[in-house]
Amino acid sequence: MIVFRYLVRLLVPSLLVGLVGCGGQLSVQPSYEGTSAANDIGPAASSQRTGGGEEVPDSLPLEVAVLPFDPNIPENPEDLEKFDIWPELRRVESNRFALILKSTLQATNAVGRVRVVPGNEATADLYVSGTILKSNGEDVEIRVACKDISGRKWCDRKFEHRVHEEFYRDLRNQDKDAYQPVFDAAAKYIVSTLRKRDAAHLRDLPTLKEIRFGNSISTETFGQYLDYKASHVDLAALPAEDDPMLERIRMIRIQDQLFVDRLQSHYEDFDYRVDDSYRAWQEQSLQDVKALRKLRRKAGMQKFFGSILLGLAAYGAATSDSQADTVATTAALAGGLLTLESGFQNSNKAKVHRDAINELGRSVDATVAPHVIRFEDESRELNGTADEQYRQWITLLREIYLLEETPQVQL
Repeated sequence: MIVFRYLVRLLVPSLLVGLVGCGGQLSVQPSYEGTSAANDIGPAASSQRTGGGEEVPDSLPLEVAVLPFDPNIPENPEDLEKFDIWPELRRVESNRFALILKSTLQATNAVGRVRVVPGNEATADLYVSGTILKSNGEDVEIRVACKDISGRKWCDRKFEHRVHEEFYRDLRNQDKDAYQPVFDAAAKYIVSTLRKRDAAHLRDLPTLKEIRFGNSISTETFGQYLDYKASHVDLAALPAEDDPMLERIRMIRIQDQLFVDRLQSHYEDFDYRVDDSYRAWQEQSLQDVKALRKLRRKAGMQKFFGSILLGLAAYGAATSDSQADTVATTAALAGGLLTLESGFQNSNKAKVHRDAINELGRSVDATVAPHVIRFEDESRELNGTADEQYRQWITLLREIYLLEETPQVQL
């Protein structure tokens, strides 16, 4: 019992006074990993060679397509709360992250034109897809993968970054996104990997791109020039340079590029309208996540030591043989209950911060509700999402191609 009284005297005062400021190690919540972007890339058929030894130049006029990021929204509703995921917010980030990566890649001057494209069927030399693994204002984690128009996959890596409060205190960061470092790292990785590719293969990509686009408009004409393997596609042959069908496809391809260029203003306008709300969410969520983690840690420590004191009280009640033991038991019981109560109070405060984060998520949801965009052509109006409109656009290009192919016969 001497040991018991000693422990009570040692623990009760320090727990009742010292736990208010207790600290601990940083605990990072696990991120939810879902399915990444679809494997099939490049324009679909209308009917449904590498060299070696050459050094890749520092800059290549290759056309790069950045797909909207996979928002990685779990199907189980319980996982939404578990991993702090708000579906509409993730859908905003799907487009926003693609735009940031596009701008970052373009700024490297290592490639040609970089565009955000609505889906896998858009035509480009290189395709970059991403998946959002985590984003809570403080921690961001993404996965980025690359393929070329042949379907060969040549990069796949995760990137993460933790935002510090100092970022918002620095006036020089006023026009910067807090997540920018993770996209800087991803763009640097993509460019470094690109420069390791075979130069002859990279030079062939624009030609393969042209033929695959032709195949998406007319498989009957251009399918013969492609050799589809299990995991990629190669050129089987080439049409004559003065082939009239090839000339027509090149003219249609220009119209396709103009259409995708028009889509860029849609993505940029969408991001401009949500920018203020999203940046406010990032900054406030950083504070809330830090406070939430601190309160959870504090509440957990208080509950742990409160349980120890209650255990000591139970032991003392069962073995007490003097008035001193009884006093010690009473002190342990009171201290344990008070410590546990304080722990539960901090748990309730943590819930308040969680509710605040949820409310911020809902406010952004309301700001970025889906909307309809329209592009008018001479013969029809295209409606729906960017991906839906692009599919309608390719269908229209096929119809135009077939209409031009059929000679008008005077009756």
